[in-house]
Amino acid sequence: MRVVSTGGRSPPVDLRTALFEGLAPDGGLYMPERLDPLAEELREGLRGAAFSDVAEMLVGHLFEDQFSDSAMDTLIGALDFPVPLIELADGVRVLELFHGPTLAFKDVGARFMARLIAGYLEPGTAPLTVLVATSGDTGSAVAHAFLGVEGVRTVVLFPERGEHSAAEAVHHVGRQRDGSGRGRHVRRLPGDGEGGVCE
Repeated sequence: MRVVSTGGRSPPVDLRTALFEGLAPDGGLYMPERLDPLAEELREGLRGAAFSDVAEMLVGHLFEDQFSDSAMDTLIGALDFPVPLIELADGVRVLELFHGPTLAFKDVGARFMARLIAGYLEPGTAPLTVLVATSGDTGSAVAHAFLGVEGVRTVVLFPERGEHSAAEAVHHVGRQRDGSGRGRHVRRLPGDGEGGVCE
């Protein structure tokens, strides 16, 4: 998969480069250069399928043959919580993304991203530091997503004053240890200020 910047002034890059750079050199966000439509028979086959089956098919479609079967299982396994499609009214449905470990919709993207990054890390290389700024639920979702991911340490910047939910949630994630010390790679750093001071 090749990705391009929403800023329109950076050359296309591969997925690995985009993951490890974060933002494009022109300050834009990365997005796929193209998204091929699903064939009609594939779309029909998804109707009523389990979420894990839909996820596996879509990941395979988007990333083609970039990942081994075991890597695909790891990517799909990142979404190990319910993602129900709820019917609100006749013909109106909503996909609930807030059933993950931190109860934030960001669990879906953060956990998938963490497994993507882990799949590209070479054993024995220097640890990767993921820096995230938060004044709400982003920090805890990202910190939790990288729990137990070898070779990655997470630093969460949050405002020292104002909303305390960010500090409390990230503190809770950093303390999660199951005997393996999985939370040992999460660090919290308060910023001097309120709201978006860290961003």
